[in-house]
Formats: sequence, structure tokens, C-alpha cells
Amino acid sequence: MTLIAQSTEIEKTPPSIDEPISKKALKVTPSEKNKTQKAKMRFVGTFESGYVDAGIYKMVDDSDGVICYLLMPDNSSNRIVDGKLIYEANNVGAIGCVKAR
Repeated sequence: MTLIAQSTEIEKTPPSIDEPISKKALKVTPSEKNKTQKAKMRFVGTFESGYVDAGIYKMVDDSDGVICYLLMPDNSSNRIVDGKLIYEANNVGAIGCVKAR
């Protein structure tokens, strides 16, 4: 699970008013989607939440010194629709992050 992502600014010169923008230029190919780098968090442990089938998960981002606690279900329900995996909604979820000293 990725919670904090590093952003990179891509500097491009904007097209001039006279220069048309093609539809192809606006599309993102699957290979371009895979080029996006995401920061990784380290799983530390699971704690009791007081709710049935839910837990508090502790994640740490060592590069930024951020600790996050997630309240979420222990198991996710999902189904396949048109060959794609779809995660269904649940009624439990919260996140809280703090900067470690």
C-alpha cells in the first residue's frame, strides 16, 4: 500500500496559442503509467482496533521520517468485472500520520 508519493515536477514549455494540441499528445500510454515512481513504506505491525475484522496497521516512511496508522478491514472484498479486479467499498477506514522525531 502506498500512502505518500514523491512528486516530481516536469517542466515543459506550454504550446503557443497558434499551435494545435493533438488528442494523441493528451493520452497516457500504459508504459508511461508504469514509469511513475512511488515512495515505499515499511510495514511495522498490526494492532487491535476494537472492531470485529478490522485492525490498525502501522506503516513507516523511512526517507521522510513519517509514521502512519491505518484503520482498515483485515480482509478486502473484491470481484472481477470485465477482466479487471474491482475492490468493493467498506465502512471502516481512517488514516493518521505524524512526523517522527
